[in-house]
Amino acid sequence: MLHSPLLRRTLLTTLLSSVAIAALLMLGGAEVRSEEPPPGIAARKAPQGLVFLRESGRDADLWLADPQGQNPRKLISGVINFDLRPGGSELVYMGQHEDFSTSIVVLDLASGVTRTLVAEQNALSLSPIWSPADGIIAYERRTISASGGGAPKIFLIATDGTPLGPIIPGAEVITYGAVWSHDGTRLAAIDPIRNGVVIFNFSSETRLLPVRDVTDIDWSPDGKRLAVSAQTVTNGRPANRLVLYDLETDTQTMLTADPQFSDYMPRWSPDGSQIAFVRRSELHVNGEIWVLPLDADGQAGPARAITSDPTFDNYDPQWSPDGTRLIWDRRPLGGPTMTPSIWQIAVDDPAATPQLLIESAMTGRWIK
Repeated sequence: MLHSPLLRRTLLTTLLSSVAIAALLMLGGAEVRSEEPPPGIAARKAPQGLVFLRESGRDADLWLADPQGQNPRKLISGVINFDLRPGGSELVYMGQHEDFSTSIVVLDLASGVTRTLVAEQNALSLSPIWSPADGIIAYERRTISASGGGAPKIFLIATDGTPLGPIIPGAEVITYGAVWSHDGTRLAAIDPIRNGVVIFNFSSETRLLPVRDVTDIDWSPDGKRLAVSAQTVTNGRPANRLVLYDLETDTQTMLTADPQFSDYMPRWSPDGSQIAFVRRSELHVNGEIWVLPLDADGQAGPARAITSDPTFDNYDPQWSPDGTRLIWDRRPLGGPTMTPSIWQIAVDDPAATPQLLIESAMTGRWIK
């Protein structure tokens, strides 16, 4: 039995990718059904604040707190990951069941009513993300057969439950790690077969960016650039660098290049002036949160560390809607418990230090 939801999510993502690629099946007949509000959740207005996960036995529960991390209340159980609808009235989450099957479910934050969009017996449905333009949700789909699991492929579904199929058809196509542009008109995803980043724009033609060995992607707020974590090899030593890809000029600029470090999870600030990221070194297994300033032309200034304690692993940085605060997950290393918590810092205050925001919590997301 997998007791840690974080471990279960990791295994779902990595275990199946090692199996031979299977032909992916088209979505069909996805059932949309409504359920009663969970006990104790009365009808209410769309809330403001922070949504997060809290481990509970073999599952994770979804919780809601105010913008200061106070007054937390449980919303629903059995959640693996989630994404918020623009405006914050609903969210979509991946649920996992006792038989390890998965589903894509929408939760109304005002009423607590849920509706299931995807629940297939022959496929795993993972990592839903809501389009900023609303009306469409992207998710990762992997087929299940007697011989094992299939390769990942990004599918789309309308929020009314209408299946829209894969972003790129074809059994040989693999796509994962999808991220919407801020206006919802494009979707970037990792294409490992062609070793690049594919841009889907709701047409029959897709664009392949020649960025090799990509791990993470994030869009600039204006949609003109991508921040990419990609692996490079220098003197036989592999490491992940942050690369800025300009979509208008098709040029790449190296943002970080210290051979002692690998940089992951780039997250652009709302005004486009900074990128938060996770840095790992050869000497320490933990991750630290760093911030990299950028000018209007995409030129990087000196990066600065937000955290610096090798006894903790820091990851998943997220900006507040106004760009003044960063939150992230922090998990102790080598201690009696591995329970994560959510921490925060006032980014523009040079005297600020990391502060605990929510105990026993992870995957914090702001309602915008």
